[in-house]
Amino acid sequence: MGAFHDISELIKVRQTLLLLLAMYAGYAAGGGFARGDLLHSLLQAIVAGIVGFAAIAATTALNMVYDVDIDSVMERTRMRPLPRGVYNPGSVKLVSLIVLAAAVISSLVLLGIYYTLFVVLGFVFDIYAYTIASKRRTWLSIFLGAVAGMAPVLGGYALAKGYIDLVGILLALLVAAWIPSHIWLLVLHYIDDYRHAGIPMLPVVLDPEKGVVGSAASIVATIAIAASLYTLGAIALPALLAGVALSLAALVSLKWCKPRSCITSFKLVNLSLAVYILGVIATNVTH
Repeated sequence: MGAFHDISELIKVRQTLLLLLAMYAGYAAGGGFARGDLLHSLLQAIVAGIVGFAAIAATTALNMVYDVDIDSVMERTRMRPLPRGVYNPGSVKLVSLIVLAAAVISSLVLLGIYYTLFVVLGFVFDIYAYTIASKRRTWLSIFLGAVAGMAPVLGGYALAKGYIDLVGILLALLVAAWIPSHIWLLVLHYIDDYRHAGIPMLPVVLDPEKGVVGSAASIVATIAIAASLYTLGAIALPALLAGVALSLAALVSLKWCKPRSCITSFKLVNLSLAVYILGVIATNVTH
């Protein structure tokens, strides 16, 4: 495997880019691209993207360090760079902390206190509240992880708007509502791995069927929140309908979702969130 692939795996580049897109959805919905000074808006958006990518990537890599023992015993993750010994966990931890510190300082100097606060919030909840304090102890940890997932959206929105209002809250809740289905469907598909590693996720601790029901509730919540964003003008009708169609397809696919057979539902919920987010960006950039 090449170095680029290893680094991409270390920072979970697809997940990182999805969260970065969520940040841009917040920035666009907050009016970041609708201000009179377009050049300033574009430069600010570029800086926010660089800082946001660095912070999310560094946090993800640090998460990999803390989870290396889990990843080493799970079939799905044992070929990640750290379990394979490609990188030294101590070195990854040091570099991640340096990158994160640089991102925080750059954010404070170039973007201001609001964006910086949400960068720090995302790090604290992802690493300390979720990964260290609760992931190995309770299935409720997923809700602390959801708080971390909201941080990029809120950061982008606050950067553009200067404060958080109902639209910003709903955008953050859209991501938070998606996270349980994203995680639980993956757990269902690889349930033997999670049982072997002793990770107390809902489908493992309670019952796989409850994991399906919980995922369904998560999907319904994303539909309801997306519809609320439409009523506030934050997403155009075509984008809303496209996202809802994918969400409904995910709901239907749950009929066949069972342990070791949930990857289609997992992909559909991820795609639906991407469509909602891109819809918000397109709607607010073109206004």
